[in-house]
Amino acid sequence: VGARIQQAIHDGESVEFQARVIQPCGRLRHVLTKTISEIGPDLKPIALFGVTRDITEHEIAMAAVQYAALHDPLTGLANRAKFHDRLAHSLELSVVHKRHASLILIDLDKFKEVNDTLGHPAGDALLKSIADRLSKCARAADTVARLGGDEFAIVQSPVDHPQPVAGLVRQIYEEMKQPFLIDGIEIKVEFSAGVVIAPTDGADPDELLRNVDLALYNAKREMPGT
Repeated sequence: VGARIQQAIHDGESVEFQARVIQPCGRLRHVLTKTISEIGPDLKPIALFGVTRDITEHEIAMAAVQYAALHDPLTGLANRAKFHDRLAHSLELSVVHKRHASLILIDLDKFKEVNDTLGHPAGDALLKSIADRLSKCARAADTVARLGGDEFAIVQSPVDHPQPVAGLVRQIYEEMKQPFLIDGIEIKVEFSAGVVIAPTDGADPDELLRNVDLALYNAKREMPGT
């Protein structure tokens, strides 16, 4: 980028570029600079004119919009749009590195009873606590998402088949079996999970999603009382 700007200045062309500036107080500011050079008789720049504008508030607003487009507003986890993007990316990486990717789909059981008995604020607090525990289980490279309602997903990539996947599932069960304390009330969460591994259970996102839905359905059927 720097070389292109220098060339444009040398040629007398108008240049526009963004930069980040740290003020003496330590605050970070975003600025937009427009410059144009004056070319002398020897076709070399003899003067440089420019205007710099502070666009920090605009950049903050744009970052907020971008964040909202990709994250669940309640839990801060990846939303369905970001989940699909990360799943596709993980499958591409698994092909390139000739390794595996896993998808875990988690659905809470009887969550409606929490909303009906304790109210929606308590239900929201429970969902946020569940999101925190799932994030604690996942690696930094994994994607934890809330797909909507009481459904969560974790994309794990790359993995060596199947030990890391089984380890993550065990960790999730250990975390989730511990009661949640919501408004002074202990809540025990029941859930079902479906697990699939790419490319064994699907080589593309659509196939993998169909199979993880089927795995979750079978897990629910095997639960006592269902």
